Amino acid sequence: MQVIQPVAHFSITGGNTLLTCNPANRPTRHKRPGLASGGLLEKDMAFWVIDGAILACIFGAAPSQLKVLPHRKQFHLNKPMATIMDHQPMVNIQPFGACMCPANPQVAAATALALGVLTPQPCQPATFTPWTPGSPRTFIATEPALNDTSICQCLWGGVVSVTFAGQAVQHVL
Repeated sequence: MQVIQPVAHFSITGGNTLLTCNPANRPTRHKRPGLASGGLLEKDMAFWVIDGAILACIFGAAPSQLKVLPHRKQFHLNKPMATIMDHQPMVNIQPFGACMCPANPQVAAATALALGVLTPQPCQPATFTPWTPGSPRTFIATEPALNDTSICQCLWGGVVSVTFAGQAVQHVL
């Protein structure tokens, strides 16, 4: 990240905050009075994750879609909204094509048979822990809402993240 040195005092307003930078080069974020967003710029706010969101794994060869079951009866754009508990492999998180993680036993065995040449194998997600961190203030049926900054750990070492929340209209706190 490139840091630009200010010559004089300036201020930028946007969303619900005022960002100022004094000549000593110390950016300061001030909450604008009367607004309840907690002082976050709109671009800093996370989006709700809904059914059909696009996911990526750092060891996967292809993106995948999140499947959210409608049992909680909370919808946005007529699609079920996700929570941190929507992490079940093959139910919520679909395969990412081929897995290239050497810690995956299938990949390790195929790589050993290929005399050490990394040999990807079909992805079988092993996401047995909930998404983290989720939304600290927004709950759906007593479970924290899933936002697009959350990640989910795969047992084989992969990290699943949200690349598109399924919508780009509604932010979540």
